[in-house]
Amino acid sequence: MSNETKTQRITVAAFILRSDGTFLVGERAVDEAFLPGYLELIGGGSKWGENPQDALIREVKEESGLDVEVDAPLMTIMYTMGDVHRVMIVFLCTPIGNDSPKPSAEHSRLFWVSRSELSNYRTDDFMNRVVQESVAHIQRLGITVAE
Repeated sequence: MSNETKTQRITVAAFILRSDGTFLVGERAVDEAFLPGYLELIGGGSKWGENPQDALIREVKEESGLDVEVDAPLMTIMYTMGDVHRVMIVFLCTPIGNDSPKPSAEHSRLFWVSRSELSNYRTDDFMNRVVQESVAHIQRLGITVAE
C-alpha cells in the first residue's frame, strides 16, 4: 500500500435559471491562475461536513451577492485538478428577489445568457459539457431554457 495521501473534494455549481429562460454565468477574472477570462457557473468547494446545498447557497452569495433557492440536483461530474480528485454536483437554482448579481474578485463580471449566446464567449469543453447535460436534464423536467 502506498504512503501517498489522496485527496477528494466535493464542489458545487449553480445553474441559476431566471423565469425568462436565461442563466447566470461568471467570467473568470483575468488575474485568476486557472482559465482567466473563461465563463463558468457560480460555485465552489464545500467545507468539511457542510451540506452541498448549504455550500452552494453560501458560494452563490459570496460570489454574486444573490440569494437562491436550490431546486434540484442536475448532474454529478468528476474531474482531477492537480493532485485533488473532485466530485462536482450541479444544482438547478432559482434566484430569490430581483437583485442584480455583483461579482466578487474571482470574476470580472456576471451576466445572464441564453444557450446560443455562450458561443460568443470563451468556454472550455468542461463548461460546455456541464451546460449541455444540465440543460438536457432541465428540459426533461419540463422547464424551458432560452435558446
